[in-house]
Amino acid sequence: MDNKTVRFFQNIDYKTIKPFDTLKEVLKEKTALNDEEIEKFMNCDEDQNVLIYMGDKELDQINKNAILEIFEKIHLNGPLCSEKLSEIKVTIENLNLDNDSQEYMFTELSTMLYDAIKKGLTEAELVLLEPIWRIL
Repeated sequence: MDNKTVRFFQNIDYKTIKPFDTLKEVLKEKTALNDEEIEKFMNCDEDQNVLIYMGDKELDQINKNAILEIFEKIHLNGPLCSEKLSEIKVTIENLNLDNDSQEYMFTELSTMLYDAIKKGLTEAELVLLEPIWRIL
């Protein structure tokens, strides 16, 4: 994600900006998110990972909560050496859920999100940097 957007989410608790129309104006002014991303903005966590839902169908609260919970678990145990993910933007574009079984839906959604994030990070050629410690 770009530096301007990362700095905004590092320095401002966006959840305190109400109503959503005011938040949209602030995001437009202070971030590099485009208009469509701002309109479909879903969440940003403490590690500046932004989640955007661009699906055609409106999500009910159960599915929104499931996506947020799954994304939180994935971000804490990333696909590269289980390192925590930070400063990434995830856009969900096409999501077809079968609401027959909530338990099955959660498992299916977990697998889909994990595979999609892993594929995106692989295509981005993510590199895990090893910290250099200076001992005095």
